[in-house]
Amino acid sequence: MIPELKILKENGTKQEREWIEYASRLDGTVRNISTHASGIIISGVPLLEIIPLYKDPNSGIIATQFEGGYLEECGLLKMDILGLSNLTIIQDTLRRIKDNHHITVDLNKIPLDDEKVFKLFSSGQTAGIFQFESQGMTEYLKQLKPTCIEDLIAMNALYRPGPMDNIPAYIARKHGKEKVDCYHKDFEPILKNTYGIIVYQEQVMQIAQLLSGFSLGKADVVRRIMAKKKPEELDKIRPEWINGAIERGYPRELAIKLFELLIPFSNYAFNKSHSAAYAILAYQIAYLKTYYKLEFMAALLTANMSDSDALRKYCAEAVADGIDILPPDINLSMWEFLEKYENGKSYIIFGFGGIKGLGETFSREIINERNTGGKFSSFEDFLKRMRKNEEFKKTYAEVLIKAGAFDNLVDNSSLMAEKSRWLSDLEDIIEHHQNVEKYEKKGAQFLFHTDEVFLPKPSNVCSQKLSTRDEFLNEISVFGFYLSRKFFKECETKFGKLFSISKDVLEKIGEVNLFTWGFIAEAVIKINSGKNNYALITFDNGKDIYKFTIFSDKYEKFKSNIVAHNFIILRARTKKNNNQTVYDVLDIKPIEYLREERFTEFHICIKDNNDNEPMYIYRELENLKEWLTKPEIKGNWRIYFHITGKRNITIRASDRFGIKYSEPFINKLTSLDFVTGYWIY
Repeated sequence: MIPELKILKENGTKQEREWIEYASRLDGTVRNISTHASGIIISGVPLLEIIPLYKDPNSGIIATQFEGGYLEECGLLKMDILGLSNLTIIQDTLRRIKDNHHITVDLNKIPLDDEKVFKLFSSGQTAGIFQFESQGMTEYLKQLKPTCIEDLIAMNALYRPGPMDNIPAYIARKHGKEKVDCYHKDFEPILKNTYGIIVYQEQVMQIAQLLSGFSLGKADVVRRIMAKKKPEELDKIRPEWINGAIERGYPRELAIKLFELLIPFSNYAFNKSHSAAYAILAYQIAYLKTYYKLEFMAALLTANMSDSDALRKYCAEAVADGIDILPPDINLSMWEFLEKYENGKSYIIFGFGGIKGLGETFSREIINERNTGGKFSSFEDFLKRMRKNEEFKKTYAEVLIKAGAFDNLVDNSSLMAEKSRWLSDLEDIIEHHQNVEKYEKKGAQFLFHTDEVFLPKPSNVCSQKLSTRDEFLNEISVFGFYLSRKFFKECETKFGKLFSISKDVLEKIGEVNLFTWGFIAEAVIKINSGKNNYALITFDNGKDIYKFTIFSDKYEKFKSNIVAHNFIILRARTKKNNNQTVYDVLDIKPIEYLREERFTEFHICIKDNNDNEPMYIYRELENLKEWLTKPEIKGNWRIYFHITGKRNITIRASDRFGIKYSEPFINKLTSLDFVTGYWIY
């Protein structure tokens, strides 16, 4: 019971105490029937002879009517048999490596102390790595900077409700910023690898054995009590624990202290063997990502191709890591995502399986036709050949057009007009091919052996080209996200490169004004307790995905612009709240107003990567001084330098260094290793 409820139970009003009593009686009662996701019961005799069974009407699975805890009391063994998609990703990656490089990687023989692999963990670039890719975990990894497999095992066990509170201490002790306390010198062999912090069930068993003289069997009882999350059972063994410790010469105070530590620990105890298995698996995946990045990302995207949110995240990760993701190609795409090495370049071709509304059966029919009849020479050739297939549907042709699968069959100068014609006249084009097929079946002969003379064809001229925004909406409809980023590139060409700052770097800075633009990927309107509307928006600025809350006091002002898939200009101020960065949205406008925006500040981020040399930052700033004093960039924008790293510092430059927008200066900034980003405001 949480402390607040415990206080009410003991000291609350009569009604409060009664409500808590009623809730306690209801807590844990069975409300509905559910089946364990991976629980398997093992028995020496047919289950029907010893326990009641139940057949799920939806899945047809036979399940027990007793819960897991009662089954063990009946003498049965319950095991959790987990099937992880990550194992499929590993297997697929290894196959791709063998196909591309003609080598077989044995993950059981890779070194477990590879510096490059641990550098990947330390960077926080762990997208796709089992158990280590959540935002909270990556932040801790960047602080921890793991150097051995024991660090990964401990982090896997600690990053859970309860033990998570010990992560800051674990990190501080690893880096020598906090004293390691193992409670008694006798416990150092047990606790030294976790810097004096009790992390695993096995450590509790060892302490119980050493401190109180418990047998391994008795210590295992303690472990089982903790694993079943029954702290009240631990109270029953308190006297034996304390008396056993005193008999073995340990102070009573130490025995009580350790026992009190174990009471809350029983709510979240994690066995090291479980955590080690997960950590080894994560390390193997990180190894593949480090040394065979292309194959790994293609396998990862394939495994997640039915999840558009995951695809969006992993495609962005791949692009940020220097991997080009090419749109679907009717002549190159397979069902899965395909990695390619060609002329010194490497890239991934988007798979048919990642296109919404395109079935696997028809996708494989396309591949079969391509293999037997050769590549498609045009959109019309595709229709002529695939329309005869019994799996063909008009909607399949539409989603392939929207996905850009035919783009490489048309000259770039006429592409947008052709796509517009295909989409607007698709029914007429299909009907034309149907008529041609009817004439051919009747044995009709056409002059000059062509089917175009006597049969009217749809116009090959379209009155209106697709716009870049149309392309954007088409991609959203078939991918669930914006793959090509053409609109971002078009805006940069029109308005300049006004910002280039990652969310990770931005959130290391203190309070600061932010200007950016992008599109609203999702807008959810909710009603607060005061019956006023507010909005939760997911915002994509081409660099990162942000989550913003537009509270009711500003919602009315901005609501006309808070529409999913709208491109907007956004101004905000970052703030810190419990070490988390929150964004106070100050202004939202349509993207069309970008030319009218007025700016007064230019922000430059610099990484502090030499903690032992205080003059490092000033030398780097001196390197920029030559550019800042050039007449061609002289202007009125104030310059702010944000140094991020061990030291987080903001420096405002003298007004004599005021500048204006300059493409050469932006190019210079982005070429400097110590500059991690910039933006204007």
